[in-house]
Amino acid sequence: MFMPILAGTDAAARILTQLSDDSLVQALTDAARLVHRVAWKCPPPIPEGDSSPAVGVEKRSARPKGTSKKPSATVVIITCSKQAHNGISYGSLILSHVASAAMAIVRGTLLPAHVAGLPRVLASLQRTQLLDDLCGAMLRAPTLPAAEPGADELEPIIVCYVNSLGVLCQILYELCKRAYGGSGAPISAAVARVLAAPEVQRLLLAATMRAAELFESDYNADSATGGAGAEAAGLPAGRNGASSSNSVCSQLPSASLGPCGGWLLFEQPFVERFSRKAAREEMPGRWELVRCAVSTWVSFELCGQPGAPPADVLVPLMVRLARALVRTPPARQQPGAYDYGLARVVEIAPMFVNLLIPTVAPGWAMELVTAMYEVLAWGLSAIAHGLAASAGPPDEWAVLASLLDRLSGLLQHPSHGWAALSRDQRDALAQRLAGAQLLRTLDTLLRVSAVTGDPALSSQVVGPVLRIAETLTVPLLCESMRPHHPAAGASSLRVLPPPVPVTDPWDGPHDLGWLVTAAKLVSGHGQVASLGGGGGPCPALSTACFRALRSALQSVALGPAGLPVLLSELSAPGAGPDGNNAGPKAEAMLEALALTARALFASSHQVCSADGPGLGASSSVSAAALLQSAAANVTCLRSAARLLPADALLGAGPLLPLGSTAMVLRDLAAKGGGTAPESVTTTARRLAQSVITALVELAAEPILEPHVRAALAAGNQPSSMTASKLGTVVLTWLPSLPGAPAAFGAGEVAAAVAVFSPRSAKQLARLRAAAEEGLATAAAGAEESGSNSAGGTAEGSAGAAVGLRSPLLAAARELLQAAVDPAADPAVAALEQMDRRWLALLRPGCRLCPPAALRVCGNPACANLTGKCEAALKLRLCAGCKGPRYCGKECQGQHWASGHKAECAALAVSAAAGPSK
Repeated sequence: MFMPILAGTDAAARILTQLSDDSLVQALTDAARLVHRVAWKCPPPIPEGDSSPAVGVEKRSARPKGTSKKPSATVVIITCSKQAHNGISYGSLILSHVASAAMAIVRGTLLPAHVAGLPRVLASLQRTQLLDDLCGAMLRAPTLPAAEPGADELEPIIVCYVNSLGVLCQILYELCKRAYGGSGAPISAAVARVLAAPEVQRLLLAATMRAAELFESDYNADSATGGAGAEAAGLPAGRNGASSSNSVCSQLPSASLGPCGGWLLFEQPFVERFSRKAAREEMPGRWELVRCAVSTWVSFELCGQPGAPPADVLVPLMVRLARALVRTPPARQQPGAYDYGLARVVEIAPMFVNLLIPTVAPGWAMELVTAMYEVLAWGLSAIAHGLAASAGPPDEWAVLASLLDRLSGLLQHPSHGWAALSRDQRDALAQRLAGAQLLRTLDTLLRVSAVTGDPALSSQVVGPVLRIAETLTVPLLCESMRPHHPAAGASSLRVLPPPVPVTDPWDGPHDLGWLVTAAKLVSGHGQVASLGGGGGPCPALSTACFRALRSALQSVALGPAGLPVLLSELSAPGAGPDGNNAGPKAEAMLEALALTARALFASSHQVCSADGPGLGASSSVSAAALLQSAAANVTCLRSAARLLPADALLGAGPLLPLGSTAMVLRDLAAKGGGTAPESVTTTARRLAQSVITALVELAAEPILEPHVRAALAAGNQPSSMTASKLGTVVLTWLPSLPGAPAAFGAGEVAAAVAVFSPRSAKQLARLRAAAEEGLATAAAGAEESGSNSAGGTAEGSAGAAVGLRSPLLAAARELLQAAVDPAADPAVAALEQMDRRWLALLRPGCRLCPPAALRVCGNPACANLTGKCEAALKLRLCAGCKGPRYCGKECQGQHWASGHKAECAALAVSAAAGPSK
């Protein structure tokens, strides 16, 4: 007790020498052995008012009439109860004192002033086996009757139990820190040998497995009563995990397990009462003992010493504890101070992973790989929930980045990565990762990293998050879309606990949340800052993060192996009648596609910077990179045109990618395009042809044709009739941002294309001529319609008739029939093979913008990234049209000023006339 005060003095050195003498340590060991060999033999005491016999005491039958008189059973019970009170009470008191003496020896020796005596103390502990006998005595301590805390005969014993277990936990953890704290190989090996004592490991394993059972029972109880505990951990109440059917007693050697069979010290009534009596550092919580046990096993791996539990016990135990990190996480003990629970999560989660890294027997390969995936998913979820509640210090972000890198690397592993798994193995793994809600975790991590405002920190998180999301989004969404039954959690693996079943309905706003967050971040990079985004400051992103986000959105949302695969599955014959709710799912996915297209189109100029490269050999790589980015923009446009309804594509600004690509071609031509390397000029020629092909595809769509016609007209100035018909949607080639060219229209696009592809320039000239002719025809038709009839209906009929006989529409369709695109992108070619049956799943009159199925702020410039996901924000509907939702007054006011004021009344009328949303 006084060692910290006397540290560094001669008196302290003498005391330590005396305490660590073999004779004294042996005396302590003999006392511990005496407790569990003699004191524990007494039957446990009976609480006051309990008439049942004590454990181990056989109740005697009543004396029949006419027989000799014998002591009644009541007398025997009372006698045993008094003996138990004396024996077990004194034994628990001796055990507590011995543990405190051992703690004084170990803690005093670990002080910096006396650490030189550590080898001698470790040798003494190993020779006398003090810790082994202490743990053996604690392991065999009699189970106390399940009575309310407060009984006079039980309270002193329980306090001694609490103190003994807490002190043992502290001793073992302090030694674990010394084992892998850089003390050197000899010391680490000596500590590992002390910790590897059989009774020490049996106690740690029994207590840890009992804690895992209590975690599962607590979570299931919370879910059954309404899910309060589950929702506090960020999980819906419906996603219940099956508890392990194997109890701790059935997996340990048969022995008198004592409190390990019914560990009252972890039960909530005892914890609440005795945490006030015992010292805070001596009150063992479930997670404190789990930390101690796992730290011990990690130290064995680091020191190369045997002692950890066998793989068939350790692997499933780590999976169960990893789930408990999210479902019943460590609680914050000091409100208002540093988050104690987050600190414990960040400390414990990597230990689970470290225990599974070493190679086990070949027969365990698939179990080990699956356990690694699931433990990483649950660990990331626990840290993400903690960081969303309170941002941690840089060390904890480093741990998070390390776990993300491990999961990302595991997915790319040549033997155990996603591509190396069989189809059945992928399905089984997807079921476990979907149960761990990995997609929601990735969404939370994107948001919390962006909110920090630190580009360097965001770079550590965003890169691996996106690599994981690109690989797993489609499989996990497909798993979440399937209807499951509560019994669907059966596992084909031999040892791992059953996967957490996904029994609640598919939740698009949460499962698609990372796409919404990524689109927000892409839109907010530079553009929102210049426009003064609402909902908070624009998050700071590095250029590498911005490009990675765009690439992930292009691949997952608009790529042929992304969401289009799920849309085709939803629209397949027979996909909807069985209660699969294909319509709402398709609507949510198409809304996510529309948000993604809007973000990618609006930011296309940022990856096609006008600060283009020079023309020397050293700059040809930069020129190729710019052209590659521009080609990706055109491919995104052509993919979106095949996936989205025309009105949703119109709202995304489909000419912006073409304008930014024309800027790249113009800059390259201005700097001497004819003298550029042949590979660059070839790529530029194909890119120019792709621009015109994409423009022809847009003009061939009747709904888009009037807007494309106005953009192709000379001077990009539509007539009054056309402008009235277009309403608030007027397509432009470049966004209206500071620094953008003041005048950039169809003439500038034609000039840029003509430098590299004269054939494409002729096609564009034909389109422009048809557009001019179409404007004249539309004006004449409007005048004729106005002279013959009046009213909006006649004007609308005339406009529709003009659209059907538009010269631009005819020219575009003729060019499409005769066109041979030599630069057909593989992604576009794959989408060409798909039909658009998923559009039939949408409700009549459904508008993808503003989103209805997804809970998203309706302000395109919103930069609010608070909370775990977008769907968790408090959104309120527009009071006028009941269409868009807003996260606050700033976003509502900005959207109102940027164009919603003009369309709100029309949307309200349309909503009142059409089907209700």
